[in-house]
Amino acid sequence: MTVFDPVLVARVPAAAGSPTLTVVDRLIVDGINYTHELNRPGNATFSCPIGALSSTAKGRLVDLSTTPSEVWVYVDSALAWAGEIQTTQIQGQTIVLNCAGLLGYTFRMGVTSDLVYTGIDQFTIAKGLVDHWQSQSYGNYGIDTSTVGTSGITRDRTYLRNELHNIGQRLQELGAVIDGFDTRVDPSTRKLMLAYPQSGTDLTASLFFDERNIDSASVSTSVAGEDLVSDCAAVSSFTNAAGTNVALYSYRTTSGVQTAYGRSWKGISFTDISVQATLDGHADAYKGARATQMVQPGVTVVPRVGADIGGFSVGDTCTYSYDAGIGLQTFTLRIVKITVSVDSEGQKRFKLEFV
Repeated sequence: MTVFDPVLVARVPAAAGSPTLTVVDRLIVDGINYTHELNRPGNATFSCPIGALSSTAKGRLVDLSTTPSEVWVYVDSALAWAGEIQTTQIQGQTIVLNCAGLLGYTFRMGVTSDLVYTGIDQFTIAKGLVDHWQSQSYGNYGIDTSTVGTSGITRDRTYLRNELHNIGQRLQELGAVIDGFDTRVDPSTRKLMLAYPQSGTDLTASLFFDERNIDSASVSTSVAGEDLVSDCAAVSSFTNAAGTNVALYSYRTTSGVQTAYGRSWKGISFTDISVQATLDGHADAYKGARATQMVQPGVTVVPRVGADIGGFSVGDTCTYSYDAGIGLQTFTLRIVKITVSVDSEGQKRFKLEFV
């Protein structure tokens, strides 16, 4: 039987260098729910009986602004999830801890001086953004960028202080273009992990979600205006060094959609993109992701051998084959979100989302 062991961890910021992270106590919980999400922080909730909390744990939870804390989840002694406690809710004799994954720290980071990258590897830019903030006094959240390598894809990027850039958002945008990359923070090492062209493994020949392990399923398909696009128009504007407002425009098409379905247009807008190739990359990524009907199975899975914790992760590609009522539907899908739920009796379920 899988053993889940959540612990409360104190994070003490430092004027220079990484924060001090100290395990405070084990958490007795009525339920665990944590999520791994591709290129996003993920989240977790833990329901804890107040009477089971130690006085030290209570002392850290009473004021999260002065005693910041994290929750780490060990699964059979391996650290499987980690994140910051951001909100609490007390309901009767239970306190619910709501947490954001470690990548969420990047959304607390901002650009405080002009950063200009010309012909720089995209991994180096991502590392530079995080290092820019973490090098500042009390700005280090313990995200380790020391092993970030290179992708072989160079970019031009300008992030001006006055444009109020949020680093978490810029990381998402940097990775979301054609020839972009996937981003995560490893919970066990706190290393910033960048993967080009994408993370994950092709498990379509070995990882199956079908009638043997699907507990409940719903399947949505859509060719709505925002879900099937043949023609994408993208715009952005920025202020150049001379103080002049400059507008950029990109128009990208997918001929296969045009001939099979007809022309279907969508406009998207950005702010502060100052390089035409960057805007083109965003438009290409947008129309590429909408070149066929949207398929979104909502699946709750009973773990079994080959499809249990440790057997797959976000980014992996699997085979989905299920008859939800109108006939067998079989897709090759990439897993973008895994939610692990454990009830008070230790029974676990996975909820999966795909792209």
